Amino acid sequence: MILDGHGVPSHEWNQPFSGYLPGMFAEHWIPRAFLYVYLPYLNEPENPCHSWALHLAQSIQRHVHNDADLVQKNDEIRERYQRYAQRWEPQIFPFVTQGPLALLPPVARVAQLHYSAQRPRVTRLEVVTEVVDEVAEGPWLNLCVQGHLAVWKAMIEVLQARAKKAIKTVAISGRRVRLSWGCEPMSPT
Repeated sequence: MILDGHGVPSHEWNQPFSGYLPGMFAEHWIPRAFLYVYLPYLNEPENPCHSWALHLAQSIQRHVHNDADLVQKNDEIRERYQRYAQRWEPQIFPFVTQGPLALLPPVARVAQLHYSAQRPRVTRLEVVTEVVDEVAEGPWLNLCVQGHLAVWKAMIEVLQARAKKAIKTVAISGRRVRLSWGCEPMSPT
């Protein structure tokens, strides 16, 4: 798995409520929540990586749910997103899932560019986090770190449960030491 950590608004700076939409990144005019995650294959049950996405989604939701400050800040900013953006322009600002964290499919124009779409045998998922972390400092920055950390912990949890396990063997013969690694088969689901 790959984690691509982003901050909002990273694509182009603009003044909220100015009427300016930043070119190719119109949907980033306003954050969808304090922390939200682009997670491929979540809505694609026919894809072999769908079960990985489901397990990761559940793990991320659980880790975020356990942090009351993250849940409160997510709800606050998500409500603002729905009031000022999604309600008026749903084709640009899609509905954001309920729960402690917003999980979204990748933006259509880049959905096939991520590494897990191009090399699924090597990478099951490429996860993109968006956290309202630009120019953050003090307690706000600490909350940003907590958000990223919750996603990292969830990814580690899923990898420990589902990924290939490295098997190291050591063969000693006289003065020669041979180290080799192999892998257990990866769980298909």
